[in-house]
Amino acid sequence: MKIKTLFYNAHEQRTRFLWRVIVQIVLMLLLSIIPVLILQLLLILGLIGSIRTDTAGGMLVFSLIMLFSIMASIWLAGRWMDRRRMSGFGLHINSAWWQDFAFGLGLGVGLISLVFLVEWVFGFITIDHFFQQAPGMSFSMGMVTWAGVYFCVGIYEEMLFRGYYLTNLAEWLGRFRIIKPRMAVILALVFTSLAFGVAHANNPNASLLSSLNITLVGIFLLGLGYVLTGEMGISIGLHMTWNFFQGNVFGFPVSGLQGGQSSIIAITQNGPEWLTGGSFGPEAGLLGLLATLLGAVIIILWVKQREGQTQIDVKIAEAPQDFIKVKSQPDLEA
Repeated sequence: MKIKTLFYNAHEQRTRFLWRVIVQIVLMLLLSIIPVLILQLLLILGLIGSIRTDTAGGMLVFSLIMLFSIMASIWLAGRWMDRRRMSGFGLHINSAWWQDFAFGLGLGVGLISLVFLVEWVFGFITIDHFFQQAPGMSFSMGMVTWAGVYFCVGIYEEMLFRGYYLTNLAEWLGRFRIIKPRMAVILALVFTSLAFGVAHANNPNASLLSSLNITLVGIFLLGLGYVLTGEMGISIGLHMTWNFFQGNVFGFPVSGLQGGQSSIIAITQNGPEWLTGGSFGPEAGLLGLLATLLGAVIIILWVKQREGQTQIDVKIAEAPQDFIKVKSQPDLEA
């Protein structure tokens, strides 16, 4: 075997799976350094003040940097390594995509509102006051700033874990003849959701239970819309409003993060942590898990109503057709 074949698939005229992912990660890290260096230079020149990531403004700057570095790295790696357009990662923007996005926005609002209502009715939370201000800014500016943060997070986390990694992993697994395309997508969904859970394991107040629940959120809530439709509309919309309404409307911690938040409602949690998620937020509790499972049912019903059927989109496990010509018998990359 030539060394070149370990890195390059001549039949598809593109880099192999492992190296595509490595290149994307390297690009993501390099592209995140550029704006940081610019900010450091502006700080040295005295043109801006120090930026702290424990404030709303600092979180917005960090989120914008992440949005830029992740989306740019996916576009570059997709174009030159994957030979795949952005539409191949779930951004085939059309009217159906926007309808799914709007549905995802509404579903995120509905699910977290239901969690809040149940906790309030059963006395697991106490409403302390309304219109909590973030330190150093007005209430309205704080709300706009945090909306910007979760707008960015909803895009870059979903495009990274579901759009890029899940797609690439499903395509690679689908090359093994013993793994059918449908199973390849399911396995990729599980593995990337595990990575999603691990990525939140270092958050404040995280635990083994919170990481497990975040993994299940990735499988049954955030990833489900993508594997059923092949598009990111549901996942991105749901992620945005789940986070924003969780933290900035109802005052819950968001995946362990609770400092510097503006919120319409300020609360004190009283219920058992195994049920409410405690200081990590609803994702670490049973109520959050039940909301996740309910959301999965609603997504399935939505897709069935929109498309007349509900099934795994096996095209996710296929090599892109718009940039390359795939031979009839796929080349094993294992």
